[in-house]
Amino acid sequence: MSRAEPWFKFFPSDWRGGTACLSAAEKGVYVTLIACIYDAGGPLRRDDARLARECGLPKVGFVRALDALIALGKITDDEGWLFNSRAKNELTERENRIRHCVSGANVTNEKKSIKSMQENRSSDQSAHAPACAPRARLSEPEPEREERKKDSAKSAESSRALDEQKKISPEEKPSPPPELEFRMAICDAFLEAGADIPPETGHAAVWLAQGYSAELCLSVIRSKMPGARDKSLKWFSPAIADLHAGRAVGPPATVGNRSTDLLASARRGAAMAEKSRLEKMENEQKKHGEKHHG
Repeated sequence: MSRAEPWFKFFPSDWRGGTACLSAAEKGVYVTLIACIYDAGGPLRRDDARLARECGLPKVGFVRALDALIALGKITDDEGWLFNSRAKNELTERENRIRHCVSGANVTNEKKSIKSMQENRSSDQSAHAPACAPRARLSEPEPEREERKKDSAKSAESSRALDEQKKISPEEKPSPPPELEFRMAICDAFLEAGADIPPETGHAAVWLAQGYSAELCLSVIRSKMPGARDKSLKWFSPAIADLHAGRAVGPPATVGNRSTDLLASARRGAAMAEKSRLEKMENEQKKHGEKHHG
């Protein structure tokens, strides 16, 4: 697509803000793929084994991180070709800039060639003409502009193609998996509480693996804000475990658009479980007594 150059634009603030919700493995895969795309000057053929070695990860870990980046829209997979929208725009702009420079150089060289030919012809005519004869004035031809028109048309066509690619309907965008939605909600909670940068959200997968509810975990995190906006996710684990065990962790919190008394709900669940256990024991004792008297 575009000839490779030994550098590309990198803005630290954009990178930190755009990757705040990514795990360490996902950030490593992301920046490595971006570097490979710029180094190749275009999209990368998806070869999971080769790219996993490039990123220094096992193939399974690389595929998991890559699927997460694709789900978040950081990387696109177009029939086995990996690309990034921002890198695509930068490479297209670079290609147009190079074409413009080459076109300008060609026009300049053509002008120099025409001027040189005119000077040589004028000197030859002066050498062979009589001394009293008037010197003929050569008319300077207009420079060729067809090449410039072609380059302008190609540039406009490329810009229209980029605009069409940006107009993607919401139905075409894949929805992120539940774990990624949970992690993004955690980032939103920290940002709403005034945190500059959200913490690493990889521990959210541990809570889900333990069977914890994402809504209850979010309620604990929001109930501790803003005093805990500089804490890591592991700091909330004891309070989350207490809430799922039915122990008090603080006032009720708002989850999404629903305000629920989480502590009362947990206590009701524990009371119903205890009532069921006692009824079961009583029935077993009755059956045992009837059998004994019989």
